[in-house]
Amino acid sequence: MKKIFLIAILLNFIAFTKAQERQISFFVETETYTIDKKTATKSNLFAEYEGFEEAKLFTKSENEFVLEISYLQSGQVLRERIDMNLTEKEELITQLLAKIRSSESNFLLDQSGRSALLLGTTAVGLSYYSTAAIQILDMTNTDSFKAPLATFMLTSGLSFLIPSMITKDKPVSRAQASMSFYGQTRGIYHGYALGYFLLGDELENRLIFTLGMGTSISEGVVLYKLAKKWNFERGDASMFQLGGDFGGAFGLLASDVLGFYSDIEIQNVIATSLITSGLGMYAGKKFADTKQYTLGDAIVVRSGLYLGVLSTLTAVSYFEDFDFQAYTVGAMIGMSWGTYWGLRQVKGFDFSIGQGIMTALAGTAGGLLGLGAGALLSTEENISGRFLLTTTTLGAFAGQQLMLRSIKKRNFSTALDNLNINFSLNPMAFVPENKSFMQYKQPLATLKIQF
Repeated sequence: MKKIFLIAILLNFIAFTKAQERQISFFVETETYTIDKKTATKSNLFAEYEGFEEAKLFTKSENEFVLEISYLQSGQVLRERIDMNLTEKEELITQLLAKIRSSESNFLLDQSGRSALLLGTTAVGLSYYSTAAIQILDMTNTDSFKAPLATFMLTSGLSFLIPSMITKDKPVSRAQASMSFYGQTRGIYHGYALGYFLLGDELENRLIFTLGMGTSISEGVVLYKLAKKWNFERGDASMFQLGGDFGGAFGLLASDVLGFYSDIEIQNVIATSLITSGLGMYAGKKFADTKQYTLGDAIVVRSGLYLGVLSTLTAVSYFEDFDFQAYTVGAMIGMSWGTYWGLRQVKGFDFSIGQGIMTALAGTAGGLLGLGAGALLSTEENISGRFLLTTTTLGAFAGQQLMLRSIKKRNFSTALDNLNINFSLNPMAFVPENKSFMQYKQPLATLKIQF
């Protein structure tokens, strides 16, 4: 009797497991899991079903699929399930694609990065373009706050409205959004650098803001278009950006070694930084062209770079005879070997976005724990910065290594399905503080990210 009972439970379990179905996307590129009534009407899909409501696709195994169609008939919702094998499923997708293309519908338009693009342009508009516009129009000395406030609001609004109208019916990938934001933010520095390089101290305030704003917009547009031309994925874009940031920072450090800061040769500093930034972008493009790096990989490489800088600065601190330039050289060495170490970690393993973020967070958390432990072990009378650097470095390295081992050995994965971004603007913060109704300083904008 006991055996019969166990066999019955086992059979029920097998039947339940076999009956489980997983919903899949009709079109991988657009992640379309449901074709609704509106989409079907526009693209002439499932016209043979009068009263069509929606269609979903499920998989039971590698060669077993189910098409589920819901439609209205005589005021009642009916559901039809059609079993298909892999060949029949592929034929269905081919037919659907042909109908969509013949209807000239934009249903297959990849706009997965459009929201991120608009968030980026709006953020830059709120934080820089609006301020730059006020400076360019020379409104800082006016007694009335109306004109500056109106300029701020109009510029911020246009930073969303114009890109929104331009990209309404155009493909916008996530890589394009990332590259555009990178160009906008780094373009500000490039505009300032170009101005100082050409005019030096004779550069006027209005001109430098004009250059910064113009270069920012130009680079944002150019990199947006190049991302499409180069067929960049998010990982490719991030490796390109990593190369540019590495090169720019390396050039600023190299300028200290070359003595440009002590001689106040600002043009040489800027030229060095721009040249190395360009070389870094070129190297990043070469890495991206291999198509071997995911966005998670790029995050891991960046965290390796930071860890490399921290470790070499810690090592330099043990040599008291070294001057400040020794730390500069140490940072340059740390950037180089940290990047190399990060590239070694991602070789042969594709990190997901969540895995990359968890690796970076583990290193940060480990560093904070090390710093806290070092502070507890130190006395109030004798707190050694060298000792705190050492404990912080050891903690960061341990945290990152533990997470990397956990990911690679246990296939640890973390999805960002619960990513939540809240961005809010407080225009009243722009009102001058000397107005009687302003009792305290208010934040201009707040950004809260939860995951």
